[in-house]
Amino acid sequence: MRRLILFALIFVSTEALCQSQRAEHSHEIASKHLNEDRVINVSVPADYSSDDDAFPTLYVLDGEWIFDFAAGTVALMSNDSIGHIPNMLVVGIPNTDRARDLSVTLDTNDGYENFLKFIELEVMPLVDREYRTSGFDLFYGWSSGSAICGQLMARRPMLFDAYLQSGAGIGPKSSAFLAERLPKHSYENQFLYVNSEGGGPRADGLRRYSELIESLKPEGLRWKFEVLEESTHLEVLPEGLEAGLAFVFADFHVPETVARSGSKAVITYLEEVRSHFNFDVPIPQGAFVETASVMLHNGSLDEAVSLLQHAAELYPESAVMVGALGEVYAHGEKYHLAAEAFELAMQKAGNNRTLYLQNRVMHTKMSGQALIRRQND
Repeated sequence: MRRLILFALIFVSTEALCQSQRAEHSHEIASKHLNEDRVINVSVPADYSSDDDAFPTLYVLDGEWIFDFAAGTVALMSNDSIGHIPNMLVVGIPNTDRARDLSVTLDTNDGYENFLKFIELEVMPLVDREYRTSGFDLFYGWSSGSAICGQLMARRPMLFDAYLQSGAGIGPKSSAFLAERLPKHSYENQFLYVNSEGGGPRADGLRRYSELIESLKPEGLRWKFEVLEESTHLEVLPEGLEAGLAFVFADFHVPETVARSGSKAVITYLEEVRSHFNFDVPIPQGAFVETASVMLHNGSLDEAVSLLQHAAELYPESAVMVGALGEVYAHGEKYHLAAEAFELAMQKAGNNRTLYLQNRVMHTKMSGQALIRRQND
């Protein structure tokens, strides 16, 4: 019986890896500002239709290239086992005329002005109307798209909560524009992440951008600038999206000093982090699982058990959380408790096997060792 449970756990995890974790929808907009029909694509979490949670929204330009990658990145970084960001909606905005829409010239008669209106007045209202959005919005732009991102931050800073720019750099004209615009605005718990490849004009432009923000020190804005010395302009596209999301939600990585202080300290820390955001953000389950792993590494098995028991109460339907608790029990050679936890995890997974995607069987043999040894006890 125990061996069958082990095989079932492995089967569920392997099968889930082959399943799509998200659903995609397309919407057509008869744009008054662009005077053409435009399509946007929206990716939602796999369990979107089964609950009533509201989600933050990530908007990405160059949707014909970046949308699928962005949706996959969010799925990975928000997964219940190791993820440290909340799950979110992803909105891809494909191009029809990239040069017209994404070329920021600072000439108010050029096409990008209408594109800015399209985003604010047509795309965002449609998404907020059709989907359960939490009000926490992130915007990602690469290369020319990064300039659109910068324009939105300079003109309508409260429109988005996080501005992620990749392959970015500014020249003297843009620097003067930002220096004049940014001090006129206030920020409230907002984020700016900017990167560029190493060498060349963009790296110089990024340094100029960084020096400007450092000199202005906009209150209420958290920022990070990176020159990725070994990367190309194309390579910073995926690197920037992942690093930008990680920066926005970096505090959900529990410092080891806090983990060493015990489960109560960790719970207090995570609740404080949660309160810093402008929306009702759930604590990512991966923050609990990974912190419990640190506790185990430091020899604090009882504290790891206490932390995961608390997390299991916060997420009573989570198969992954109970499975992680089973692994902790197995690590402590409490094989009877480990086997019971794995059985309960299977029950919680039920027919919705995608919830068990991140079962730790795929990351360690600990659970298998626990069940095999349990059957011989």
